[in-house]
Amino acid sequence: MGLKNVPFILLVTNIYAWISANPSYLVFAEERVLGTNSTESGLRKLLEELKRLSPSVEKELVGNGVYSNLLVLQAVGDIENIKHVAELKGLVFIRKVFKDGNYYLFRHLASCKRCLPNSEGLLKDIEEHSSVRWVALQTPLERVKRSFNGDFRLVDIYRASSEVRKRRSYFREKELQNYRNTSLVNFDDPLFDEQWYLLNKGQTGSPPENDINVLPVWKSGITGRGVRISVLDDGIHPQSEEVAKNYDSIASEDLSLRSNHHNPVPENSHGTYCAAIAAGVANNKVCGVGVAYDAKIGGVRVIDGPVTDAQEAMALVHALDYVDIYTASWGPNDDGRSIAGPGTLARLAFLKGVSEVTIFAFLDTLI
Repeated sequence: MGLKNVPFILLVTNIYAWISANPSYLVFAEERVLGTNSTESGLRKLLEELKRLSPSVEKELVGNGVYSNLLVLQAVGDIENIKHVAELKGLVFIRKVFKDGNYYLFRHLASCKRCLPNSEGLLKDIEEHSSVRWVALQTPLERVKRSFNGDFRLVDIYRASSEVRKRRSYFREKELQNYRNTSLVNFDDPLFDEQWYLLNKGQTGSPPENDINVLPVWKSGITGRGVRISVLDDGIHPQSEEVAKNYDSIASEDLSLRSNHHNPVPENSHGTYCAAIAAGVANNKVCGVGVAYDAKIGGVRVIDGPVTDAQEAMALVHALDYVDIYTASWGPNDDGRSIAGPGTLARLAFLKGVSEVTIFAFLDTLI
């Protein structure tokens, strides 16, 4: 890891110990969205930073010639035509990639991460079979969850609000007052007044008025009723009060290939946070409200460790005839040095979604 990183490691170790004794700062946002009091997600971020300092560890996880034991085969016809070759090559069928296609996901019985020479021979043998049109060994991809700047949660939002309120223009104040006097914004959710992106009153110290202008939409009666959303992320905690009433199990699935349920592990809260922003329950005296607070929302658990092209594709078409909007707040590492796009299967998934008049919303950063 190198001696030059020792001071940083010592600093992180001290921060880790301090957080264990003073968890309130780290769990500020998590408490308000999930109603939980866990330091796991914050501590995990610190440990991930330590891991980042060791390239040898990172290379064992993603890219740089590292392969999974997952393969996708496109059959000439249906799966019956490739069952024989799959069995001969030690492949175990997992599932179809697309509901209406001839792409099939298999797992190789061998668990070898650095087996490029052997896999090239395996792929060649499979490709030469007359019942196989295309085959691809799945490579783990690095995908990073998007979030707001880390310092935002420490902003004294109440003090900033009182200071900026004095500088608001007369006409904007009258407009906001008129909206507040309507039943549309008489929410009993305690943190609604802090949701600057819905109704910007200068809460964060920035100029007021800069919001998504959703109040007129609500006023016209559009609140998401009848719309089904699926959050492609690390899963959703269905018991969270902020999403429980709007939770939709049909729009949910586990594609992490680690377990048989789609709920996230305890330290994962990113998907639930995104779901609350999109369709958080209104007037339940908990946290804030979602942009489409009457919409139904589910979560596909896919970003829980390294992910492959096939997993991304399956997430993008999960319940395609049922879901109206797919939303994702993650992507390749946004470090200014990485450039990446959807793989072969993910591109096919996007095309299938567009043909079904589905909306895909991929966000660079969270609000």
